[in-house]
Amino acid sequence: FKQPCTATSQQFVWGLMIFTWGLFQKSVLADAVLSLVVADTFNAAKPIAVLDAWLGVFAFSGQIFFDFAGYSLCAIGIALCLGFSIPNNFNSPYAAIGFSDFWNRWHISLSGWLRDYLYIPLGGNRRGTRRTYINLSITMLLGGLWHGADWKFLVWGGIHGFYLIVERILKKSIDSKTLLANSALSILSMLTTFTCVSITWVFFAAEDWPKCLRMLQSLMALHKDPILVVSTFHIMTTLFTIATMLICQWFVRDKTIEDLVSSVPNWLLTISWTTLLLLIIMAGGSSSAFIYFQFDQLISTHEGLTYANWNFTLSDTFFLPFTINTLPDLSINPTGGAILIFQLHLTSSIPSTALLTNCSQLPVTDSDFYF
Repeated sequence: FKQPCTATSQQFVWGLMIFTWGLFQKSVLADAVLSLVVADTFNAAKPIAVLDAWLGVFAFSGQIFFDFAGYSLCAIGIALCLGFSIPNNFNSPYAAIGFSDFWNRWHISLSGWLRDYLYIPLGGNRRGTRRTYINLSITMLLGGLWHGADWKFLVWGGIHGFYLIVERILKKSIDSKTLLANSALSILSMLTTFTCVSITWVFFAAEDWPKCLRMLQSLMALHKDPILVVSTFHIMTTLFTIATMLICQWFVRDKTIEDLVSSVPNWLLTISWTTLLLLIIMAGGSSSAFIYFQFDQLISTHEGLTYANWNFTLSDTFFLPFTINTLPDLSINPTGGAILIFQLHLTSSIPSTALLTNCSQLPVTDSDFYF
């Protein structure tokens, strides 16, 4: 920062292209195409059919990728327009062959941090097989908690730790390099990895444990008289989107976006860029928040309501500039402050004010807010 950073004309144009591609992934693919299937399957009032359940799981796999990868590309594009270069955060993760390969390609900034500041300081794989498995489990459990203080995220991290351990055991008993030299087996391994990873996304997509368990049971066809919730049109669009995503990621798994764009003629690049812009405009925009923003802020939305967990230490009188739909019971934490969990309606254009009295004798400070 000692010297001002100015983008060149080439960087500016390249940044706009990356931003457009990221916005297309978020607003068109994640929100306009896949979100409807995810909502219909994970928020169904009754148990759903097994095919609908698998379609919903695969749809959320695509949605969370396009949502987060699109957000990352938007940030990278804006930074490049200002003259800053930010490394890519995703590298065709669903084309991964195995779970260690997946974590080398998915959310690279987080996986690199977990590796460098948790796994390696714990000892990595330098202290024997048993300790390696323990280190993998601890790292992934903490990686799950990074997404939020919820048992679902802890289970998600535990399953990924289990995946990594099983993969290491299999690599010791079979010659994986020789087997994966066969193209058909490589593709089968990729599809197996994608399916196993998709199952773990159930713990992210489901709002609570009952819906999570119901979806897992639907995946195994354990319900009697399940209902159909996905229309034929949405089945076709979802299958086409997910299949195209997997095929494209497979063929570009060892290439960078810069390499791909540099090999495309300028006239075709202009047509493609214009098409993306038109599709973004046709999608009409979206009010959906980025999925990972919800993890960071411990927020989920459903039917226009926003649910949030806030930790307040309340004084005698305290004004809240929100519409409170459900007043909670107050409980006292070990430090003496009142823990307040309630439902807020944040979509009102004119927020009302609620008055809570005689909750605690402790003052309110900024540190009492989780987000």
